[in-house]
Amino acid sequence: MSPAAARFFDPFTYRRQGFALTPLLLLVRSGRWVYRLSLVPHAKIQELELTQGPLQRRLGLACWTVRVAGTGILGTGIKNSDAETARALAVRLAQMSLR
Repeated sequence: MSPAAARFFDPFTYRRQGFALTPLLLLVRSGRWVYRLSLVPHAKIQELELTQGPLQRRLGLACWTVRVAGTGILGTGIKNSDAETARALAVRLAQMSLR
């Protein structure tokens, strides 16, 4: 779930966003009107992009997007998640990709 500071940017969706990391998959839940659950195998993850604007940096938030190999430009992610959690996710996914 996104932190309470994300309410400033996404007042309707900050509680509906989240992710979970399993040994085989990254599960991402998002959506404003229609909920979406994306199941991404670690072996297919090609890129993890972290972005922060000046206001997000001040509030300790970050947006992250995962792009998947072999499907063109298919990706999923979370807007305005906790910045430290997003950085930890990037490190953990890098470690899991080395296995």
